Amino acid sequence: IFVGSNGAAEMNSYHVLSPVGEGSFGRVYKGRRKGTGMVVALKVMPKLGRSQNDLQMLKKETEIMRDLRHPNIVQLFDRNAAVHVP
Repeated sequence: IFVGSNGAAEMNSYHVLSPVGEGSFGRVYKGRRKGTGMVVALKVMPKLGRSQNDLQMLKKETEIMRDLRHPNIVQLFDRNAAVHVP
């Protein structure tokens, strides 16, 4: 999950391959992790317009997701809060 001020994020560890979908919280892209070649979903959420409470809830949610291991739950590998990427 990448959170950026303008809806984009610095994803230096990933190649963005193609858009997958868009929802009320952001966009999802198909990506490939550099170095390993692992295919991943990249969720990009804009920081702009989010309250401090929303950002705190997102942080807590991703901390919980990071530790979950279940075959029916998508595994969270990285979380990055980017300030701005043109």
